[in-house]
Amino acid sequence: MQNPTHLILSEHNIYHFRWPMPLHLMLDGKRRYVKVSLKTREPKEALYLSKILSYHAHNVTIQTWARGMNHQQIRAIVLEYCQRVLEKKKRQILEGELLSPTQIADYQRTIDYAELIDELDEESATPLYQSSIATMMKEAQVDVPEHSADYERIRKAYMAAMPVHYSIA
Repeated sequence: MQNPTHLILSEHNIYHFRWPMPLHLMLDGKRRYVKVSLKTREPKEALYLSKILSYHAHNVTIQTWARGMNHQQIRAIVLEYCQRVLEKKKRQILEGELLSPTQIADYQRTIDYAELIDELDEESATPLYQSSIATMMKEAQVDVPEHSADYERIRKAYMAAMPVHYSIA
């Protein structure tokens, strides 16, 4: 697992999010970071939560209104904000609401598309993409041997572009 700098593991195997205070406040000799317990031992969940908190903490600390505040004020705001975001995201995880209805529909269309392509490939002696690539190269008057590195690059680009050009109703 990738271990970002804002994610730390306590001696009790609980993950914490640690956000550095702005540079102009680090000179005061005060605590140099805000630390929030993620209340999880699960590495993937901790990574997911730390990325979200990192984004939000960054947005709070770069605001111009925060520049005139002292160490305690900024620390309190970042801590409170991170705890609110953390509560919301943990609730979403527990309730299974990590994806919006639009995202779920998009993923379902992708799955339906992949199943359709598999069905079409099974019915044909030649996979669908090979006949399509052959047609495309014939129209463009390009001759690339089927087992060459260039053909493989064309195939990969074609396969990546297919979902964009075909949709399932």
